[in-house]
Amino acid sequence: MLDQTPINISTISELAGSGMTLALHCQPCGRWDEIVPAEWLENGRPDVNYIRQRFSCSVCGNVADKQVRASKLGMSNETAYRGI
Repeated sequence: MLDQTPINISTISELAGSGMTLALHCQPCGRWDEIVPAEWLENGRPDVNYIRQRFSCSVCGNVADKQVRASKLGMSNETAYRGI
């Protein structure tokens, strides 16, 4: 049987340890950006709780939506979706 123990990931270092990234989307601009946790920490930025942290768009200043993304290791580069 598979181990299905839930994990708790709420800080940038925990994202890094799990091989995940944090995508940021500014709805008014339509702009996407991505935080690579290991690079974030290597550059001396703080190990913040990304759930509580409010990230703002560097173009328009609006608050960005957050999306945790799993590592692509072992996954195909092809998309699972296609246009209709």
